[in-house]
Amino acid sequence: MKKIILLLIIVSFVFSTNSKAQTVLFEEDFNSGLPVSWTITSNSLAAQTWDTTSVFTAGSMFSYTFDGSLFMNTWDLCPFSTTIASEDLTSPQISITASGSPIYLIYDYCKYTESSFTTSSAFVDVYNGSSWDNIQALFSDSIIGTDTINIASFINPNFQVKFRFNNDPSDMGFQAFMIDNVKIIEMTSTDIASPIKDKFEIYPNPASNNVNIKFLNPSEDQNNISIYNLTGSLVYEKQVMRGGSIINETINTENWERGYYYIMIRNSTRLLETKKLILQ
Repeated sequence: MKKIILLLIIVSFVFSTNSKAQTVLFEEDFNSGLPVSWTITSNSLAAQTWDTTSVFTAGSMFSYTFDGSLFMNTWDLCPFSTTIASEDLTSPQISITASGSPIYLIYDYCKYTESSFTTSSAFVDVYNGSSWDNIQALFSDSIIGTDTINIASFINPNFQVKFRFNNDPSDMGFQAFMIDNVKIIEMTSTDIASPIKDKFEIYPNPASNNVNIKFLNPSEDQNNISIYNLTGSLVYEKQVMRGGSIINETINTENWERGYYYIMIRNSTRLLETKKLILQ
């Protein structure tokens, strides 16, 4: 098998040139290892649970590093697992008071699967004060990037974030998920450029026979619209290339199974945004 080397794609979200435009509410780079305030939960004896490393390798197949410092990682090698591996990494409680300003969760990630015969999924959940809400799902085979997600509607004095990694033991191959540089920031200026996520719309939602997808393509780049069901199966995919314009797509969902789906927008280098769709 050819050696696969994944290099970090540095993604910059430009909010403002004014250094006073944002306030850091929480930050963890794992450079001193796993903080005791973070918790790990695992339901698989075969899976390697969350740990820290500065370079993640899997023999001759895979090698990855963020910036040379420590980061969190977990992995599994099928078919040696006998049950679905579920590896959870949960932050401590973070007391945040809603102020009316946008509040964003930012983190670097890498998700890797050895081949198309290997299925794994990664999720990001937040605690809203009474229950957990899923705000991100990653189903693609191999993907690297930085996510910036508006979490203002979930803020509470007992806020937490959880990173989850699941595999399918019936599949063959190596799977891994890595997290670094977790940060929560509050934007305190009204003249801040909005992230792409605020320009990504799906409507109606919940939907029935048709769903409309609207987003801004900020560059002369190819974009892929991908829709996955909750099992991680790809049910729709389309390439669009209209740089610098608003993209509108209407998708017929009349014959789709009712339930939850994830709509993902990617360009040629990374995942741009993800939103949840409900069909009823």
